[in-house]
Formats: sequence, C-alpha cells, structure tokens
Amino acid sequence: MIALSAKNAILIVEFAVDYRKAGMSVRDAALEAGRVRLRPILMTSLAFVLGVMPLMFASGAGSEARIALGTAVVFGMFTNTIFGTLFVPNFFLITDKKDYKDSDTESQSHKEKFETFIEDKVKLLQGIASFPAVISMSQKKQSELLKNRADELGFLHLFVMDTKGQGFYID
Repeated sequence: MIALSAKNAILIVEFAVDYRKAGMSVRDAALEAGRVRLRPILMTSLAFVLGVMPLMFASGAGSEARIALGTAVVFGMFTNTIFGTLFVPNFFLITDKKDYKDSDTESQSHKEKFETFIEDKVKLLQGIASFPAVISMSQKKQSELLKNRADELGFLHLFVMDTKGQGFYID
C-alpha cells in the first residue's frame, strides 16, 4: 500500500516536471499532472481494493485477524487515494521553485556524457572483437564471446558486422 501510494505521487510529480519543462506555469503543470494521472490512479487503487475486499468478509478460523487486516487495508487505500490525488499536486505547486528553462543545458550535458559512455563501451567491444584469437574463432564462438561481454557491459542487443561486411544481431 505504501509503495503504491509512493508510486502514484512520484508519477504525478514526474508528469508535472515534464509539463514545467514544456513551458507551463507551476499551477497549470500541477493541475494537468493531477488530471492526467487521476484515471490510472483510480483504476489501480480500485483493483487493489477489490482484490483485498474478500479479507473484509472472511469467515472461519482466524477470520477476526483477516477482517481487521482487510478493513485497515481497504480504508487505508481508499483514504490514500483521495488524499494523494488531492494533496500531491498542491504540494508540488507549493514546493516547486525551480526554473526549468536553464535545465536544457544540463540535459544536453547529461546526453553528451551518456553518448561518451556508450562510445567507450562500443570501443571496448570492438577491441575485443579485433583480437587475433577472436578473429580465428568460428562465428558462433565469436557471437557467444561478444554476447557475454555485451551482457557484462549492460547492452540489451548487439549488432555485429563480420569481415565480409555482413551484419547480424546478437540477442
């Protein structure tokens, strides 16, 4: 329940920040983020509440504990949904003082750092692929070696070009 409410709040704030970066005022960004996220929050919360509802109507051995737990969770989620959707955009409105016009240079700097990071990883893979021991391997063994190294480096897919200029993907 706590994780779900935290996720909802994080997404509302993330949407509001995106709207602020797009040039909206703080008030408009907070209202639009709350409006856009309202339906998914209500759907998720309703599914959660309906999933826990059988605990409220338990019978049999140990039913008192299940009823108490179910009641607390259902009404806690209900209360959290109401207060979270109302207060998070308002708290964003109160606390957001950042000017997002200057953040374009920051994001460009982060983008350049990321591109440099990826280029370094690609150069490392290219270096491994150009070793004489690797070149003399069969294509299958080369693929396995490069795939293992790509996994270690964090690549999801790897495109390899052989000496004949033919490329293939390694997943």
